Amino acid sequence: MRLLLDCSNKRYSMKHISQIFFLLPLYINCLSNAALTELHQAVCDGNLEQVQNLLAAGEDVNVVDQEGDTPLHWAVKHDQRAIVNLFLGKGAKVNVINKWNQTPLHYAACSDNEAIVKLLLDRGADVNISTKAGFTALHWAAGSGCRPIVELLIEKGAEVDAVNKIGFRPLHFAAKKGHKPIVELFLEKGAAVDIVSKYGVTPLYQAERYEETEVAALLRNWPKYQNLFKKRREQMFAFSIANHPCLGRNSPAKVLPRELFRYIWEFVKPRIEEIDNLKKRGRVDEVLAGLRFLLDHLFKRKHEKIFTIKNQ
Repeated sequence: MRLLLDCSNKRYSMKHISQIFFLLPLYINCLSNAALTELHQAVCDGNLEQVQNLLAAGEDVNVVDQEGDTPLHWAVKHDQRAIVNLFLGKGAKVNVINKWNQTPLHYAACSDNEAIVKLLLDRGADVNISTKAGFTALHWAAGSGCRPIVELLIEKGAEVDAVNKIGFRPLHFAAKKGHKPIVELFLEKGAAVDIVSKYGVTPLYQAERYEETEVAALLRNWPKYQNLFKKRREQMFAFSIANHPCLGRNSPAKVLPRELFRYIWEFVKPRIEEIDNLKKRGRVDEVLAGLRFLLDHLFKRKHEKIFTIKNQ
């Protein structure tokens, strides 16, 4: 420790400096572990006997660490089923939240440990508690891909269309990760396919952006989506083009003002049938070339006119 604190002393050679760099990770670990109670540490080590001894000695089963996590949070996080069961039997609060409003069920939902999820649910875990960012356990489960856990949460009343702070629902995350069985389950349970986040993102857009073709096809061919597409084709097609992932992160499409959407539609509408035919024949390069031509057309020929309108 003395060596670490006095590292600025000019008398130290390269040998001393190398020792400092060797010891630094150990020092950092000491700092991080210093915030843990003995009970947290025993859980982290998976030491059931030590956990039992600490509880018998009067250790508080609901003690929290610097993040607000209780030993139950840690036991769930580390898949320690026997310890989870012990804590629940000793009065651990099942709906306790940490500083981010995350419950033990949130941690369990993003694992593949159905047994722990069942234990928590049987003890009254609330499936609809949301984190500070608005995520429910179902959001986390949808992104993780374990359908049995998703089914358990829905059976216990989890809201299929729960919305987080930016308007994303569980279906957005399942679509993004390509978890087709979960997407199918959400659709069967009546999840809305016409949902749009605060940034205009739909589940279909998520699937297409991350090249999850099977999920994209499933969403696109879903009857409710077909009806939606007929009603809102102009808006959705324009947004899809303006944010197409194949155009690259630095594409001018990323900063398109909304006034451009109607010009996009005016330009694309007569060519929709042609574009659809090209896509069906697998001629994707020609479609992308058309999109780039469209952007060039908009920015070079319509730019001044649009911003004149905007400023009036």
